[in-house]
Amino acid sequence: MHPETVRDLTRRFRQQGMLGLFPAHTTLLSPSRGKQVPEAVVEELARLKALYHGCGYRELARILLCKVEYRLDDKTVKRLWQHSLVPVQGELPFGD
Repeated sequence: MHPETVRDLTRRFRQQGMLGLFPAHTTLLSPSRGKQVPEAVVEELARLKALYHGCGYRELARILLCKVEYRLDDKTVKRLWQHSLVPVQGELPFGD
């Protein structure tokens, strides 16, 4: 290699690490973690969260499968449940 090319690559490696060794026209794509969950599923989960917080994540996955016909893993339901901004309805006080 030409000494100028080696100097350029050395400089870019010091500044950017391994990414500096790629050609400038190369684009790096971040890995996709699967497909997006449809908005209807997220809305139904938010509705369920507003109604009752006592369900397990597997139960919620089964409810979503029956209601919106979309299969989700219980871990995905847990992640969506925890990231949802909808407040959980507590137990209602029943007067005597």
